[in-house]
Amino acid sequence: MFKRIVFKLFFALTIACYRLSEGRIGGTWGGLPVLLLTTTGRKSGKRRTIPLIYFRDGSDYFLVASNNGSSKHPGWYFNLRSNPAATLEVMDQRVKAEAEILRAEKRQALWQQAVLAGPDYQKYQQQAGEREIPLVLLHPVQASAD
Repeated sequence: MFKRIVFKLFFALTIACYRLSEGRIGGTWGGLPVLLLTTTGRKSGKRRTIPLIYFRDGSDYFLVASNNGSSKHPGWYFNLRSNPAATLEVMDQRVKAEAEILRAEKRQALWQQAVLAGPDYQKYQQQAGEREIPLVLLHPVQASAD
């Protein structure tokens, strides 16, 4: 319980600093870029924001649902699987996006990119046991001009 409260406070502080500084504070972790992902809770329907390391694939963003090597997927992954609409905050930009859970060859190619940039992901996969860590591709959505 205490650990959960500490994580919530840490994330709240990180999100506030990120937004106030337009990503200059909290915009990297361990040398890797961080964005703020906002999803809709699959059970609560509430908007949920979390800071996450991201990678790029052309104009798309991708996230590693490692959950620090837990045997369970992170909540944000389930939220995106249930409702793929999301909002990204990348430094001073806000981007609406649609999520795609990656499979097969595309997942493997991007997994290698993630492991090269962040070797901890390989360790997380080992810790996760039977659970294959999902990758989520986020496609920016252009607002239609009416």
